[in-house]
Amino acid sequence: MTTDMPILRVAGISKAFSGRWAVSNVNFDIQRGSVTALIGPNGAGKTTLFDLITGHSRADEGKILFNQQSIVGLPPHRIARLGLARSFQFPRVFSGMTVLENLMVACPEQPGEHLASLFITPRSVSDREAIGRAAAEEMLEKLRLEKKADHYAGTLSAGQKKLLNLAQVLMTEPSMVLLDEPMSGMNEGLRSTIFETIISLQGRSKTTFLFIEHDIEAVMTYAHHVLVMVEACVIASGTPEAITSDPRVIDAYMGDLQFGSL
Repeated sequence: MTTDMPILRVAGISKAFSGRWAVSNVNFDIQRGSVTALIGPNGAGKTTLFDLITGHSRADEGKILFNQQSIVGLPPHRIARLGLARSFQFPRVFSGMTVLENLMVACPEQPGEHLASLFITPRSVSDREAIGRAAAEEMLEKLRLEKKADHYAGTLSAGQKKLLNLAQVLMTEPSMVLLDEPMSGMNEGLRSTIFETIISLQGRSKTTFLFIEHDIEAVMTYAHHVLVMVEACVIASGTPEAITSDPRVIDAYMGDLQFGSL
């Protein structure tokens, strides 16, 4: 596979609900190892677009290629196994399990998935469980949740649950991650933790990130590229600097606002 091919290609994707377009003829490429922001007003279709890419909803028209493979029509778990993972605006965690347990069940090739192996190769199962625990503990330390390892996930704050959801996603070792408003509901310290982790992974393992965000300062600071979505359509694409000076974007979205929460 050539490295200059986009890791994700969205071509002519459209989706309507009750006769109204939520996503209309959207086209863009995401380059491998990049950090891309998807911005736009509420109701523009950003989360619906994420749903289409990750298999939580099916497009009416168009193509979606991940690593040059069509993923339209695939269920979410199959898309995730291909290396395309996603976190949610409202995090999904196992409230009755500890924070550490939440991460261990997200490990690839979790031993408990194969009941027969518990009897046939118990030593191998034990070894993989130890490796999974070590990886989970390392991930918690990266996201500054190590002190919460033995706490039930249901006791975490909203911001901490978002960090845990991100940790769950990263434990699957994806090649691309979609983040839906990762900063919402977080204090300043937790916000910086999320983006420090993103930049670290992008630099070290070349993980690709696409995130929805309303904070233009975060977009300007962390994104390499920006997509602007308004009324179901992507109206502009470019560097953060180019986007903030694009007349189409200013007229349709930013207005007189330049920085802060949009």
